[in-house]
Amino acid sequence: MVYIRTGRPKTPILYKNDERFTIGGAKVLRESAKDRVTVVAAGVTVFEALKAHDELAKQGIAIRVVDLYSIVPIDRATLLACARATNNLISRSRTITRTVAWAMRCWPQSTPTA
Repeated sequence: MVYIRTGRPKTPILYKNDERFTIGGAKVLRESAKDRVTVVAAGVTVFEALKAHDELAKQGIAIRVVDLYSIVPIDRATLLACARATNNLISRSRTITRTVAWAMRCWPQSTPTA
């Protein structure tokens, strides 16, 4: 089973037509060494996360934004790396929050290898 979340009509175009999306992938859209939290979003909530990034940046607060476009299967490696880098991971979507929680619980405590 594969579940990929995409945008809805009447939202800004975020990616070019030739952008590649792999099953089980995610895209880190905003990132810095000073990020305090990782915000995980999918579909229409990605735009809200990007707005939050811009608003918080004006206040000197850095956040990481991840587009979790593939929810099943999930990109555990990217989520784990972002969570470790920022020590925090949040999502507004109940579906994403449950899936991320499951993925993090099932991931080994040691550093993953390919």
